[in-house]
Amino acid sequence: MLPPTVRTLLFSLLILLAATTSPILAHGAEATHATNNHPVTATPAFAAKEPRVDGMLAQPSANNSSVAQHENPEHVDEDGDTTALQQWFARELSSQLKNSSANLSQGEYDTAQALLGDDYNQTLARYSELAEQSPNSTDDQTADSLQNTTAQHREYISRVEDYQRTEKAYVTAKQNGNETRARKLARELEQLQTQINRSETNLTQSYESIANNTGSNLTTVQRSISNSSQNISTQQADIRRTEFTQTTITIDQATTNISFRDPLNVTGRLTSANGTALENRTIAIKLGPRTVLTNTTTNGSFTVSARPTLISRGTQTISLRYLPANTSAYLSSTTAITVNVTAVTPTVTLTHFPSQSQYNQTVTIAGQVDVASIGVGEEVPLRVTLGSTIVGTTKTTAAGTFTLNATIPASLQAGSQELQVTVPLEDRALARTTTTESISVTETATHLSVTTLQESANQVQFQGELRTVAGEPIANQTLRVEAANQTLATVTTNKSGAYATVLNTSNTTALSSDQSVNVNVTYSGAGNLKQAHAATQIETGAGESPWNSLPVSPLVFGGSLLGIGVIGALVLRSLTQSSPRTTAEDTDTDQEHTSSVASETHPSERTMAVGESLLEQATTHLEDGEYNNAVQMAYRAVRQQLTEQTNTVAEPTAQTHWEFYREYQNPQDSTLVRLSELESLTEAFEQARFTPSSLSSEQATTAVKIATSIVSPTDTDDESGVEPTE
Repeated sequence: MLPPTVRTLLFSLLILLAATTSPILAHGAEATHATNNHPVTATPAFAAKEPRVDGMLAQPSANNSSVAQHENPEHVDEDGDTTALQQWFARELSSQLKNSSANLSQGEYDTAQALLGDDYNQTLARYSELAEQSPNSTDDQTADSLQNTTAQHREYISRVEDYQRTEKAYVTAKQNGNETRARKLARELEQLQTQINRSETNLTQSYESIANNTGSNLTTVQRSISNSSQNISTQQADIRRTEFTQTTITIDQATTNISFRDPLNVTGRLTSANGTALENRTIAIKLGPRTVLTNTTTNGSFTVSARPTLISRGTQTISLRYLPANTSAYLSSTTAITVNVTAVTPTVTLTHFPSQSQYNQTVTIAGQVDVASIGVGEEVPLRVTLGSTIVGTTKTTAAGTFTLNATIPASLQAGSQELQVTVPLEDRALARTTTTESISVTETATHLSVTTLQESANQVQFQGELRTVAGEPIANQTLRVEAANQTLATVTTNKSGAYATVLNTSNTTALSSDQSVNVNVTYSGAGNLKQAHAATQIETGAGESPWNSLPVSPLVFGGSLLGIGVIGALVLRSLTQSSPRTTAEDTDTDQEHTSSVASETHPSERTMAVGESLLEQATTHLEDGEYNNAVQMAYRAVRQQLTEQTNTVAEPTAQTHWEFYREYQNPQDSTLVRLSELESLTEAFEQARFTPSSLSSEQATTAVKIATSIVSPTDTDDESGVEPTE
């Protein structure tokens, strides 16, 4: 039954309604006749945009039978011949690439990059969309290839520009007689030219593949890039002859069969082109991903010993390279030797690990990896597993030791669990190996809370937190909302352990009776976490919203229903003032401890966690195409957050959405977020909640973005106008 105050207000509302609707209904036929010729529709702030053609508002045609003679393919969204559209976009992309290459050849680097800017990106994105719609997997591969090739093309332009800019600096240094700087710049030019040649080879192959798949003629692009690379190679050959002297590495002796137990031993000599020994020069030997350095002696000779660890086993080529300093007058040189690598199994020894642990506890695992008491050196990977769960990865230090701090996950079963530390290498100089120990994982008791909020006659919000008895939040756990042996909803806790969900009581038989109903929120437990539940009561069958029973939609009345709006707001306030209910039970913990856990959680932290949980649900609705639900959930997340952040709102749960907004128009609280965005979100909520039409994807996405910026602001997303404190 409705409270007496509400019944009185509703009676007044009906009297005013009868007086107000009479003239409107009397003129209904006339209004309908008028609107047949000139339809009039409300245009909310989030309404769909006016149709546009090439950036201009489309104007009504004087002749309704006229047909567009030309249409920009970028604006064609209807189903049709997607192959023809793909070909059009491919030609557009090819044209842009050709123009970019032409400007590159002329040294106009900014223009070359600009031609691959926003317009190009939009065309490429549209091409990719069409490729996704196509059943042909080759189209997707071509789209990916275009994306990668475009990135390579931009990088190539940047490197060519860097080379030309550095070459000008080199010429200036030579003219000023600064030989040290000139030689340093010449060394940089050597590196840039090597990179440019590599990029040119990759780009040529990529464009050849794209041309074959799309039928586009990209010969001009390939020729332009090839000419640019050739010109730079010619420039660099002149600089090389001027600045540098060639060098040679000679190998005198080298081990051919190697392993970690039998290291590689190499002796050799470094000389200039005319045979002069070069002393105190750096020689680098590369064994797979590991590089070993040594220096030459007074006669240019060197000796190096290196144990293979991560290099592939079998026949391998080992490179030796002279690394000159930036200011050196000598060029780098390289030679290679061929060896056979045999695998060796290392030993993993644990020096520290816990004998017992529990949920969310950080444990330290440390040890040593060696072969015959010789540490394997740095960068050898390790994987740590508890039960069937990988809890972390790490790498060895130069001494072959390792340390890993891991957190016990909820999914790990209670009881004795295997702790495994594995060297996960395959077909390398160090073979795969695992060592095993055991630790005991104890169960952790949990506490679950629930709060309900009667948002309307048939919508109830459930929110709360799942924590350990010590107050630690438990994330990513599934909870069930149940009544009368029925599961009404499932919800997942967020990173703060909070959850929130909204139920429509009119859609569930368990909640449709005119009475109080007991509702349970249940956590079944998982892994090493115990189960918990919380119970609450909600009032059902309270009747529909007063607006739902009106014979004419409120939108028809417009400004003439201002008086009814005032009474309606009072009705909504009366309904919501008596609705909030909060109860919490925990079958696994005593009430005294439950109270202490609740008191340790700061209200603002709880509110933020619940807001984030609602926001996550809004995102899920958005991804599922449920745009009205997404907007409503986004609004609830913001309202939940802002209610806690300001002291200016009196009894926020009793306010309509516009009353809530108006409380923020002249805030005394400096923490207030952006009013204009709150207004837009409120308008979107009104349309999603009170009109039968569905919002568009764009409108819902905008609303969720606004809510995200308010509920979960980043450090760089602060537009509130409040100066940061020191």
